[in-house]
Amino acid sequence: MLPGIAPQAQAQPGAAIIYVPDDYPTIQEAVNASSPGDTIVVGDGSYTENIAVTRDHLTIKSQNGAGSTIVAAANSSACVFAVNADYVSITGFTVTGAAGEFQAGIYLRESRYCNISNNIALNSYDGISLAYSYNNTLTNNTAKWNTFDGILVALSGNNTLTGNTANENDYLGIRLYFSPPNTLRNNSMNNNLCNFYSWSWSLSELKQDVDTSNIVDGKPVYLLLDRSDEVIDPSTNAGYLAIINSTRMTVKDLTINHSGHGVLFAYTNNSRIENVTVYYGKQPFLLFNSSHNTLKNITSCYGVKDGVRIWFSNDNTLTNCTSNSNLYGVTLFNSTDNILTHSYVVANYFGIFSQSSEDNVIYLNAVVNNTINVFSEGSSNIWKSPERLVYTCNGSNYTGYLGNCWSDYRDNCPRAKEIDSTGVWDTPYTSNGIEDRYPLVRMVDGVVGVAPPGLRELWPLVVAVTIIAVSVYFLWGRERLKGKNQKSK
Repeated sequence: MLPGIAPQAQAQPGAAIIYVPDDYPTIQEAVNASSPGDTIVVGDGSYTENIAVTRDHLTIKSQNGAGSTIVAAANSSACVFAVNADYVSITGFTVTGAAGEFQAGIYLRESRYCNISNNIALNSYDGISLAYSYNNTLTNNTAKWNTFDGILVALSGNNTLTGNTANENDYLGIRLYFSPPNTLRNNSMNNNLCNFYSWSWSLSELKQDVDTSNIVDGKPVYLLLDRSDEVIDPSTNAGYLAIINSTRMTVKDLTINHSGHGVLFAYTNNSRIENVTVYYGKQPFLLFNSSHNTLKNITSCYGVKDGVRIWFSNDNTLTNCTSNSNLYGVTLFNSTDNILTHSYVVANYFGIFSQSSEDNVIYLNAVVNNTINVFSEGSSNIWKSPERLVYTCNGSNYTGYLGNCWSDYRDNCPRAKEIDSTGVWDTPYTSNGIEDRYPLVRMVDGVVGVAPPGLRELWPLVVAVTIIAVSVYFLWGRERLKGKNQKSK
């Protein structure tokens, strides 16, 4: 057997060929009557049933292909084909109507070495779904018009997907979810809300074998592993980009649409994302277990979840980011010492959302017209510039700390006044667990530089120098007095 090729259903001694509807009127009756190694051949026509396959080494195939043999779910709350067996082959059917939540046209659960090929799976919740299943092959299937996933591989590994098409599904084309590595080649995903998505918390499960022969809306999928010192730019024509376990990578000047991740950094450090725009992503920009990265001039719009998510990631800098019309504008989760500045968080449901995050510095951002501008839980972040800044406001220069501009400030502080035309309100902004002590009346015209430290900032140094000087003086004086006494003797 060639490496990487799963064994297919093997003929068994005394295997029979069973015909539907000639020998049995329904596919389920034929399955019930079969023995390991049998082949069930289904004639042309439409069948309304839900078929449970629990017998190993069974082949179920149509006589003349998916265009001639349609199986519709009798019960929409159950799968059309539900397989819980090994070495099962299902070939050449159109399966439809398993519209209930989490149901699928073809479903493999705890199944191994199965072959699912040349089927059309449509109008179900998931077209084809695998759970806890290993060493299966999915070849030349079409999944379209499904409510959630075209093809879902969940908690399943060492499966091979080749030449499948997942088009026009309401949510995801092909999704790999918390699964040990699988191999994807020459699959095509088009016109799904999010074409391709691969996710796990585990580094080993993020390392899927997915190459650029896989295409989303005519552009190649880039899932890059263990790289360093590379540039991903428009010459790649990337339609999906995930960079895993890498360092010193640069992503720049891209526009990515309808992607599970626009740009994913996972276990990736000292890298950059610049001038990248993502529309209609599940999570347009995601940093996971990634540190010391710079995100600059990025835009996320119409994301299904987070426009920008910083997750278990520290010491990253986000500058001039725009997050518009996502569920979450910017999310910080279990992350520390990141900087978010000069950014626009606009018209999301949550503007800035922070959970279990500490010491992130958030200032000079416009947080505008979100349903909930800010929410913080179990977090202690810094909502002002780390230093006093020299800045321009209304044509004049001022010096001071600067916070953020909040569109609901007047609702929270109706009696507040601007401090001497400085662009800063005289009353702190408090909302949903945060306090911005230097909220902005408007975005300032520009920051000229960092102000030199004033007396307040220098006071600890003054005290220290004074203590040292006094100590030296007294020590010197004591030694001098001691010398005089010795001379007098």
